[in-house]
Amino acid sequence: MPSTDPSVFDEPHFQKRDFVPDPSETEAAQRAQEVPSPSEDQAVEHSVFDEPALAGMRTADPAHPLAYANWLERKRAETTFAGSWCVTLGAALVAGPFAVVGAFVGPPESAGGVIALTIFGPLAEEMLKVATALWLVEKKPYLFRSPAQILVCAAASGFAFAALENLLYLHVYVPHPSPDLVAWRWTVCVALHVSCTLLAHLGVLRMWRDLWARRARPNLALAYPFLLAAWVLHGLYNTFALLLEFTGSMF
Repeated sequence: MPSTDPSVFDEPHFQKRDFVPDPSETEAAQRAQEVPSPSEDQAVEHSVFDEPALAGMRTADPAHPLAYANWLERKRAETTFAGSWCVTLGAALVAGPFAVVGAFVGPPESAGGVIALTIFGPLAEEMLKVATALWLVEKKPYLFRSPAQILVCAAASGFAFAALENLLYLHVYVPHPSPDLVAWRWTVCVALHVSCTLLAHLGVLRMWRDLWARRARPNLALAYPFLLAAWVLHGLYNTFALLLEFTGSMF
């Protein structure tokens, strides 16, 4: 007597007891299992909730594990005060030496050298000095717990860069510097580098405050005016220093 309530399991191909799966499907399933799952940070970074068409879902489901605001709050709660300051000090120590590579610009023996010292050199130095803090705010903003940490990072990295540059300048570029040059390098030049680095980091601080206010991804455009100002200030100083060197007034 036929069944009055047919089931899909009554289909003939479900009745095969010797069913053998397609080898190609089995291999594909095995390969899929071998693909490593992305980490939480990678998943959040490429979350579909940041697509413009799904913008409303971020407010409709703020507790979703891939929602940036939820991830940000959870990561901040997991970061200890001591761990945050360790990251700050580490960033300050790394930023200065890392930026010294921007100081390897040859002496102004040609017009190209002048352009390098007044334009490209200051740009490279200021970008490298701020690169560590900028990366942290873009990728792991929860590691900074207060604005003071960003400013401490700026002052320390600026001073470390100035000290290393002075050692190179006074012991390599100029083997026998005059007392006036030594005093100039350890006062005016140190003040310049610390000031420019603080100025550039004010842009990073502005980004950091904005992202926490919105609980949304950082907006790099907010830092551009401060980075530009630090570059221009550094370039103007280098131009002034070159004029002094050419006229023999100081150097």
